[in-house]
Amino acid sequence: MCCYVCLGVLVASLAPHIYISCCYARSAETNDDYNPEEETAADVIPKSDAEKAAIRAGLAKNEIFGMCTDDQLDFLVKGFSELGVETGEVVISQGEPGDHFYVVASGQFVASLEQKNNAIVAEYGVGDSFGELALLYNSPRAATVTCKEGGRVWALERKRFRYVMVSSGAQNLT
Repeated sequence: MCCYVCLGVLVASLAPHIYISCCYARSAETNDDYNPEEETAADVIPKSDAEKAAIRAGLAKNEIFGMCTDDQLDFLVKGFSELGVETGEVVISQGEPGDHFYVVASGQFVASLEQKNNAIVAEYGVGDSFGELALLYNSPRAATVTCKEGGRVWALERKRFRYVMVSSGAQNLT
C-alpha cells in the first residue's frame, strides 16, 4: 500500500508513472497512527448542528475529501476544535512541521511565501481550508498563514486527519 493512498489513487488515475515512483520513493510514517477504538470522550469536541454543518461545508470545498464517506466526514468533524485568532497572529509558519489542518470559521487569513519576499499568494475566508499539504506529504509547511482580520478557525489534529486520508484511499482501492 502506498504511504499516501488517498492521494495516490487520485494521482494514479491522472499519471500512473508518478504514482509508481511515489510508492517506491516514500515509506509510510506510522509514528502518529490513530486508533479510533482508543478514542475517549475528550477526543470528541461538542459542537452545535450549525457548527458541524459549517465544518462539513468547508471540507466539501476541498477536493481531498471528495473520496471520504459520510461516516469518515462525521469522524473528522468530531475532532475539530475551535481556536480564536487575533489580527496579525501567525497560524502556521513556513518551514515548520505540520500538526493541524484548519477550516476558517470567521475572519480573513493570508498565505505568504518567504521565497517571494513574503508576498501574499492566497487569501482564505469563511469555509476555506489550509494546512493539508504538510500533513499529506509529511513535509514542512509550504507557506506562512497569518490572520488579516481577527476571527476563528476550526483545527483538526494531524493523527485524525491522516487516519481518514489513509482509510478513505484504502477503501477506494478495493
